[in-house]
Amino acid sequence: MSSTPWEEGLTQKTVDAQKRLEELQRQQEELQREQIILEELKQKQREVKMGRREMVDKFKRSLASVEREEEMFRHEIIQIQQAREAFTASLDSVQEIAPEHFDSDNLQIELSNALSSIEQARDTFSQYQSKVKCLRDEGDTANDISAARLPEEEDSDSFALWFRRGLAFSMPLLFLGLVWMSVFILKK
Repeated sequence: MSSTPWEEGLTQKTVDAQKRLEELQRQQEELQREQIILEELKQKQREVKMGRREMVDKFKRSLASVEREEEMFRHEIIQIQQAREAFTASLDSVQEIAPEHFDSDNLQIELSNALSSIEQARDTFSQYQSKVKCLRDEGDTANDISAARLPEEEDSDSFALWFRRGLAFSMPLLFLGLVWMSVFILKK
């Protein structure tokens, strides 16, 4: 059986169309792969932008917090150094007091001077001991704080603070007094 040129041309056209269709399908698959890759790149780009923005914000906030803490610690170190210097000077002053070497003619003056030095040392000790204790308390509070800052503690000289302390110290005595008075009344 022989095929006519028209049939051969049609068969050739069908084969060419089939090849072209296969080529188009291959191109479509390639374009779909490229589209998936581009979508993944866009997603990664969004993640990079969001991650960058998030980390820049976190680092800026943390850096500001660290700088505040650093400044606070510098201030505390200066206060601790001052306390150490004052303690050293007071210790030297107290150690220089030698009652066994006091002149008996000027004993009253020497004793007064010694007592004055001791009283100054006590004042220095009390003053700097409370500062160091306050710094230690603030340091403990600062260690408990991570990212968020707590409201500042009340001033140690505030009336409300001393009122609460007084109430806390007096409450057991008041309770004991009431119990004693109740027992006293019941015995009558």
